[in-house]
Amino acid sequence: MSIMFIYNLFLYIIIKDKSYIYYVFYILCAWLTQISIQGYSSKYFWTINSKMDEYSTTLFSITAVLFASLFTLTFLNTKHFSKTFEKLIKIFAVLTILNLFILFFVDTSTAFIVMQLLTLCGALLALSSSYFVYFKKHFKPAGYYLVAWSVLLIGAILFIMKDYGIIPYNNFTSYLLQISSAIEVMLLSFALADKINFFKKENEIAQAQALNASLENQKLIKEQNIVLEKRVKERTEELQNTNSTLNITLSNLKNTQSQLVDAEKMAALGQLTAGIAHEINNPINFVTSNIKPLELDI
Repeated sequence: MSIMFIYNLFLYIIIKDKSYIYYVFYILCAWLTQISIQGYSSKYFWTINSKMDEYSTTLFSITAVLFASLFTLTFLNTKHFSKTFEKLIKIFAVLTILNLFILFFVDTSTAFIVMQLLTLCGALLALSSSYFVYFKKHFKPAGYYLVAWSVLLIGAILFIMKDYGIIPYNNFTSYLLQISSAIEVMLLSFALADKINFFKKENEIAQAQALNASLENQKLIKEQNIVLEKRVKERTEELQNTNSTLNITLSNLKNTQSQLVDAEKMAALGQLTAGIAHEINNPINFVTSNIKPLELDI
């Protein structure tokens, strides 16, 4: 438990993930619960029959359940995967806090019984939520979490059965909770490590997808540029052809205009020439027509 505490505290300092700090406090409270059950706390930390000795087992069990609930919320990311389980776990955490008031202000034995029931219900709730997240949402790290809480649930049930005389009280059954807790803590550490790998793989996949999308975009842009360049080239050729046609038409129009101007000039010149010829022709005709009579007269 100490190794897991130090290891995960070190990881929290590096990663800054809230799951680790809740898990660290859960390990601490679970360890304090175990040493209180075995009597080591009153031997090394506080005196026998003191108030702390009276409250220790129930107090640390309740706080362990509370931090386990918070750890479940953050580790399974129920806010994203299941709103229903998120509400149920939050309600369960509130009930756990209320049990602390029962411990300090009502009765120790009542709080102990409620704590046992809460531990059982909390394990069932953790199992069902991890089952849902693992099988329905395909969140792989929830598999370790599911196995871890299954081990703790079995240990808790057998431990409670021992307290009520259903199974015999011996060295094995008296250490069932410690054994199951140690296995659970180890499996939860694996779960946290697998969570890091899971998100790392997801991040790599996301980066690969982003890279592929970027390459696809570049390819599309390149293809679009080629198409646009082709269209621009075709349009430019069309415009050049149109301009060439317009130039030819303009040249023809200029030639036609020049011909029309020349024709007008020639027509005007013809009229002028015809007028001059007419004016010259009249006196010539007069003279020539009167030569004969003049001869006769002479």
